[in-house]
Amino acid sequence: MIGGYQVCDKWLKDRRGSMLGYDDIEHYKEFSVALAETIRLMADNRLEAT
Repeated sequence: MIGGYQVCDKWLKDRRGSMLGYDDIEHYKEFSVALAETIRLMADNRLEAT
């Protein structure tokens, strides 16, 4: 969860009923990886701060 909402869930819900194209799927994969890395870095920073 980033900024109080689930980013991937919202992105998919916004496209409900639409056929996702190749570019949509690639975009989803790219930002999913970026979010995962952001979450990992945030966790690392919290550990270092303690």
